[in-house]
Amino acid sequence: MSFLPPNHSNGNGKKPANESSNGNGRSSGEQNIPAPKDRIPIKPLDEERVRAVKRQAKRFYIILVVTGLAIGLVASVGVVAVIQRLGLTEVVPIGEPNTNSD
Repeated sequence: MSFLPPNHSNGNGKKPANESSNGNGRSSGEQNIPAPKDRIPIKPLDEERVRAVKRQAKRFYIILVVTGLAIGLVASVGVVAVIQRLGLTEVVPIGEPNTNSD
């Protein structure tokens, strides 16, 4: 069995002798892969566990939203304080010359 890709040559420009192409670029051995017979059985979901996971996800989501709102509140108060300290909230009357220009 070769582990080379279907269109790969073995170095001498020819395909390996144990692979025969069936016209679509795949070897004939790749199409007939049997399904595994010893599959792992999947247990049905426990309803109580599903409810607990949903509750936990909802709680986590609420914590994230509240944390984001708190960070946004602190950031907005800081921005307003900086804008006021820099004097960018003062109203300049229309028609008066700018006295800050030297």
